[in-house]
Amino acid sequence: MRLIFQSSPQHPPIAADEATRAPSPIGCLGLATAGGFELVIVIFDTAVLRERDAVVELCSVIKKNPHSRHLPVLALLQTPHRILIKSLEDAGVEFVRIYEAGALEEEASFMELIRYPDESERIERMFSRLCPFLNYSPIGRRREMMTCGAYRNRMVLGPAMLRPFCEVPDHVRCLYYNDPKPAKKRP
Repeated sequence: MRLIFQSSPQHPPIAADEATRAPSPIGCLGLATAGGFELVIVIFDTAVLRERDAVVELCSVIKKNPHSRHLPVLALLQTPHRILIKSLEDAGVEFVRIYEAGALEEEASFMELIRYPDESERIERMFSRLCPFLNYSPIGRRREMMTCGAYRNRMVLGPAMLRPFCEVPDHVRCLYYNDPKPAKKRP
């Protein structure tokens, strides 16, 4: 049985024998510590950056609690966000899965998303795929701007650059990665 926490109220129904939805972060922790689950799934679907940090904290508390630390945690993310994945790794999360926008609304897609993870979805593997020069700067409560730290944070990275160059193992072939020009520190 899987335990699911999703901050957004929009979600398709789930058969009771497939999974249990936690109504809140505290409810998720309570259910995880009560037992009866084999996997905790945390869905990062919130648009507010502060709420995202609270969900990372939930993962950390689940992994530190003596009654739930044995449960593997799978984080579902819309994008492979390097800083978020590092925070999740530090919190003890073992698995990460990336999902497409709209996958949470359709029942068949949702059921595929909450399947048990395999070894290819280990968080270390996902983290190693991402360029270490990716930088994120908040530009409001809901959005971040991605820049290339190997190019003095002057190059803004959109989906056309991120997906084929920065979020794949081949980032090691990037001209900027191989000859970085970091931003100069001000005195």
